Amino acid sequence: LRADHPEIAALLATRLPTNDAPEVQETKLKAAFEQNPDPATALKLAELQLKRNDLDAWEQTMRADLARAADTGEAVKICIEAARTLMRRREFDRAKPFAEAAYQIDRWRAGYTLAQVHEALQDWTAAEAVVKDLAGNFGFQWYFFCRRTGQGDAAAAFTPADNEFQR
Repeated sequence: LRADHPEIAALLATRLPTNDAPEVQETKLKAAFEQNPDPATALKLAELQLKRNDLDAWEQTMRADLARAADTGEAVKICIEAARTLMRRREFDRAKPFAEAAYQIDRWRAGYTLAQVHEALQDWTAAEAVVKDLAGNFGFQWYFFCRRTGQGDAAAAFTPADNEFQR
């Protein structure tokens, strides 16, 4: 294998010397990711971008990694992590597309994250719809959502919650 082979470039990128300036590391990681869209490289690149608070560059990296993973379990993981990272930074509008994309792929894994985004945006109807959608397996969640937020149809949510507790 040649030194410029994509897999070699990705391997080298994940082992960058830590004494390089962050800008140099980022440049090398970007080049490696372009040659070989590798999840480990994307993760290191995204971490550097977050450290310098460049959410635009970070989001671009996350979207490129998401395009690489396209509609797989890994894509759900990327979307959920992106949404949660943005939520921790109180960037709820930016988190919403990631949470929605994850929900479209796997509603069971991503539903709670999407509901949290809707709650944070105070979109109570959308939040309740997601929680209610998950109520088939987790009936108590819908009821607890209604009681906790004071929103939604607590009377209708009581029946699936009660059934869940009766099991």
